[in-house]
Amino acid sequence: MEQWERWVPRDDIPQRIYLQSFVDDENWITIRFTSDDPKKKVIVHFDGYVQSYRNTDEGSLIKTWEFLNDHYGVDFYGRWPFFKVKGSEYLDWFIKQSSGIYDPEEVEHYVFKTPNDIVEVLSTFEPNVIIE
Repeated sequence: MEQWERWVPRDDIPQRIYLQSFVDDENWITIRFTSDDPKKKVIVHFDGYVQSYRNTDEGSLIKTWEFLNDHYGVDFYGRWPFFKVKGSEYLDWFIKQSSGIYDPEEVEHYVFKTPNDIVEVLSTFEPNVIIE
């Protein structure tokens, strides 16, 4: 069973973020978010190769919201945008697809929740989070 936890890389992360851009460069991935404060932007930078990523319209993840409501309650995810998932179905799928060349204990499943998008990244290293 999946276990979600809030990921708190900094103390000044806004409660609500909005996807502005997602750039997949040859050597890195940068995800830019805006917030309710027009002067505060959040940048998540994966400096190097990531194993996998996906972006899903949040309204399409009905089963995910039901699971989170049943196991954690709305307050757990309603006012926080960054999460890590242990026992991830997405990571399980990836490990099977890659024929086990990655140790599942070394790959983290990061989730970035916005009112419109759920961006997920599988990576063997933690990203840098910058507030502008």
